[in-house]
Amino acid sequence: MNASITPLSVLLVENSASDADLIVRELQKAEFDVTHERVADLEEMRAALSRQSWDLVISDFSLPGFGAVAALDALHQAGLDLPFIVVSGVIDDASAIELMRTGAHDYLMKGNLARLAAVVHREVAEARSRAERRRAEAAVRENEQRFRAIADSATDGIVATDASGLVVFFSRGAQVMFGYSEDEVVGWHVTVLVPEDDRAGQIEDMARDSTVETPTMIGRVREARGRKKDGTIFPIELAVSRGAVREQVLITAVVRDITPRKAIDDTLHFLAESSGPASPEEFFRLLARFLARVMNADFVCIDRLSGEGQTAETLAAFTDGRFEDNIVYGLKDTPCGQVVGKKVCVFPSGVGRLFPHDEALQKLNAEGYIGVTLWGAGAPIGLIAVITRRAFGDTTLAESILNLVAVRAAGEIERGNADAALRAHNDDLNRFNRAMVDRELRMIQLKEEVNALRARLGESPPYFAAAERSEQA
Repeated sequence: MNASITPLSVLLVENSASDADLIVRELQKAEFDVTHERVADLEEMRAALSRQSWDLVISDFSLPGFGAVAALDALHQAGLDLPFIVVSGVIDDASAIELMRTGAHDYLMKGNLARLAAVVHREVAEARSRAERRRAEAAVRENEQRFRAIADSATDGIVATDASGLVVFFSRGAQVMFGYSEDEVVGWHVTVLVPEDDRAGQIEDMARDSTVETPTMIGRVREARGRKKDGTIFPIELAVSRGAVREQVLITAVVRDITPRKAIDDTLHFLAESSGPASPEEFFRLLARFLARVMNADFVCIDRLSGEGQTAETLAAFTDGRFEDNIVYGLKDTPCGQVVGKKVCVFPSGVGRLFPHDEALQKLNAEGYIGVTLWGAGAPIGLIAVITRRAFGDTTLAESILNLVAVRAAGEIERGNADAALRAHNDDLNRFNRAMVDRELRMIQLKEEVNALRARLGESPPYFAAAERSEQA
C-alpha cells in the first residue's frame, strides 16, 4: 500500500447507493483508503455507531423519514465527537446555517464535490486533535485525582501555592488541621494560615526565595507557627518544595501539627527543671500553672486524699490565671469522686450536666473534665483534675501529659506526708524532752526543799549535790 494513502472509515447517511458510491470514489481519488457503511434510517445509524468506531459521518440533508437533522441529533446522543459533513443535492442557506449552528462541520452540494477531500482532511485532523487533547486532559485529571487521593489520605496537611503565594490546593489533612474548607482558602494568600506577628517575615522569605537560586525555605524542614480559623496559634513543622505543573510554578508545603510533640517535650522539660530543692507546696503550684498553660485549661486542682478516699484537700487550685485558697471538700456527687481508684477518668463534654450538684462545676460553666489518680504504696493518695469550658476532642495527649506528671506529683505528696510525719515525730520528741527536763528540774527542787527542811530540824541533809558527792569520793 502507498504510504501516502490515508485509512478512512466513513458512515454514510444516504438512501441512494449511487450517490454513496460517488462520494466514496471522490475520497478514493484523494488517496483515502475508504471503508464505509451506508445507513438510511435512525435505527440503522444507531446500530452502526454502536458497532464500531468511525472517522466521520457524511449525511444527505433529506431522506424519507430521516435526514441530516435527525442524524446529527443521533450522533450527539451517542456522545461522539465526529466530523459531520452534509452533502446534499438540495439545501437552502437557512437550513445549512442552522445545521452548522447545531454542530455540523461543513456542507457541500452533490453537484460540486471538489472541496470534499480538503474538508475531510481538515475535519478529521481537527477531530483527532480534539481527541488527543481530551486524552491529555483526561490524563491530567487522572493524575490530579491520584495526587488528591494520595494527599487526602495523609494525616499531615499539604498546601500548594502559586509563585505569588495564593493557595491553589488545600488537602483534607490541612482542612482538619486549620479548620478551613478548601473553598474558603483557595485563592487567598497563604499567610491567612500564619499568625499576624509572623506574616511580614513569611512574605519576605517567599519574595526572596522566588528570586534566588538557593532558597532559604525550600528543601529543608523547619519549625514555625500556624493559625487556625478560630485564631488558635499552634506549632507546626514545614517541609517546603518547589516545582512546576503545566508551566505554573508551585510551592508545596507538607505541614505537620507538632503540638503533641511540643507538649510532651515541654512536660519533660518542666519535670526536669522543677526537680530542685523546691518544697512540695511550691511544686504543686508550679505544676498547676504549667498544666493550665500546656493543656489550655480553665481550672486545675491537685488534691491529697483523706478519709478513706472520700475527702480531698486541695494542695493547689488554679483558676483563670490565679490561685484559689486551699480547701477540704467531699468527693460525693463530683467527677473527682469518679476518678479515685482509676488510672484516668474522662468526661469529654457535658460534665456540668452530669454532676449538677457540684457547685464548683456550675460556677465554672464546666464542659470537659479529665482526672488522674495519684498512687502511693498501691493505694490512691491524691488526684489531679483538669477542667475546661469547652468540650475535649481527642484526649490522648492530655492523658499522656497527666500520666507523665502523676508519678512525680504522687512522689511529692508522699514526700510531703513524710515531712509532716517527721515534723510530728520531732514535735513529739521535743515535747518528751521538755517533759523530762521539767521532771528533772522538779526533782532537784524537791530535794533542795527536803535538805532545807532537815537543816531546820538540825539533821544532816539526805541529798548531796553532784559536786559534793564527787569531792567525798
